[in-house]
Amino acid sequence: MKTIKKSVAFLLVAFLAFYAFENVGVNAGAFTEAEYIGEYTPEFKVEAMMDNTAIKVTIPKQAYIKKTNYFGPYYPQGYEITLLDVSDDTVNTQEFTDSLYGTYYNNIPKGGYGPYGINTDSKVGKAQVIQEDGTKDRTYVYTDLDPGKYVVRLRAYAIGDFEYMYIDKDGNEEYRYDTGIKYWSVAAEEKISLNEKKSAEIKIGYKKKYDFSKVKKGDTIKFGSYEQDGNIMNGREPIEWIVLEKTKKQMLVVSKNNLDKLPYNSGRDPVTWADSSLRLWLNDSFYNAAFNKSEQKLISLTTLKNKANPSTGVSAGKNTKDKVFVLSLQDVTNSSYGFSKKILTHDAMRRSVYGFDENLGGRWWLRTPAYDQSHVLFVGSEGGLEYEYGMSLTSWSASSLGVRPALYIKLK
Repeated sequence: MKTIKKSVAFLLVAFLAFYAFENVGVNAGAFTEAEYIGEYTPEFKVEAMMDNTAIKVTIPKQAYIKKTNYFGPYYPQGYEITLLDVSDDTVNTQEFTDSLYGTYYNNIPKGGYGPYGINTDSKVGKAQVIQEDGTKDRTYVYTDLDPGKYVVRLRAYAIGDFEYMYIDKDGNEEYRYDTGIKYWSVAAEEKISLNEKKSAEIKIGYKKKYDFSKVKKGDTIKFGSYEQDGNIMNGREPIEWIVLEKTKKQMLVVSKNNLDKLPYNSGRDPVTWADSSLRLWLNDSFYNAAFNKSEQKLISLTTLKNKANPSTGVSAGKNTKDKVFVLSLQDVTNSSYGFSKKILTHDAMRRSVYGFDENLGGRWWLRTPAYDQSHVLFVGSEGGLEYEYGMSLTSWSASSLGVRPALYIKLK
């Protein structure tokens, strides 16, 4: 009987002790499990990548309280990452992002167009709070960094509650209860140096010299570089181009795949190619992102004859001078370029895909208007097209059409 009483007493004491740890601590203004993170130093590692122009921060799955017989594990509920430039004991304000695609695309219109939308709100030297917990490995990338010395500082946090006794001026006691308190870990730091780039002009995936002397019409070439597989960690992919026409002086090429998704125009008013935001993006943001200075010297400034829609008679606007452009209806029905003359045919030459999914057929913009200048023609996902209806510039689908750039490469 005494043994039974002792066992019951032991179990009761153990239960009360466990209950006190989990609950009474809060009521007494002592510890909650979240507060234990204050004794924890998070683990992470840093490494240089992208030809010493980026820093990758890898935070492994981790718990600040490991599983015991009674409770746990408890994982951080988020992190705070700070990148400091300590090259000259000052902190610069160069932009960075922890998003998937990095700041190579900071000229793309905001709003998440295509797979390469980004966030450029954060700065070097400014803490970035990441609301991703410690239950999985986490990776963040700072891109477009200058050579120099950097420190990456990491803190983890857990969210808990706290109850305390409040005594007013008259001596009245009142329990107050605060929720959603962030408890922070010890700060961990890692140092890293980025050496000078090998060449300020040669970017990832680029070649210094090109020899197109043996290239024939219909061949596929590689020229320039652009993120296409959705994985910034492996660098940009070379752009593949199909040669539509070749003369002694130059050759006309169009990208083999859709390289991005953008609306034809950012506004809702009728527009022609000359005033479209797509034209501006191709000749500015895309041109500077995809080609280095040596490659830009090989791209011709071409006068485009923007012809009216042959079926509806709607004007395509004035002629323009462009380095990068999209094809016209007349181009994609030109048999000498390798296209079918038939507009409703599922033409393999006209069919395009996205680089990140070879099985995903993609529609892509032309620069020819449809039955008015508020509608623009496009190529369908299987390579077919029609003369009249096109895509409304005010349609929600207008932002989901692909871009298949074209340009002339100088040969002499």
